[in-house]
Amino acid sequence: MRMWKIGSLIEAKRIKKLLNLHEGGLEAIVKTVDFMTWAASFGYEWDILDNRAIWTCTRCVPQEQRSKMGKEEFPCKPTFDAMFNNVTKVIEPRAQVKCVFCPPGPRPEGAWCQWEVSLSRNEETNKTS
Repeated sequence: MRMWKIGSLIEAKRIKKLLNLHEGGLEAIVKTVDFMTWAASFGYEWDILDNRAIWTCTRCVPQEQRSKMGKEEFPCKPTFDAMFNNVTKVIEPRAQVKCVFCPPGPRPEGAWCQWEVSLSRNEETNKTS
């Protein structure tokens, strides 16, 4: 957990600098998450809907391995909560993060967890003005 708290903050800052993401916004958050080191080992999809971006994990190697070993699902909400909140703190501080579902709670078939990152319509309007 400590690694996700510290590592995601450092990584978000480095990605912001590398990709010159100084304008913020949802697209910059999506791009930052896509470039994070852990992202390549997960299967996930982004849905961009107006003033929100929804991240759905469709393949979670750690959870799948636990399942194969007969272990219970790991309650990973604090891990991703730390990561998404650190990314938004660095990239777009006006963004709000919400867990839609996450193990070990109920979830739909074909998805492990889902997170929503949103900006109020006023924030999006102010950004483009």
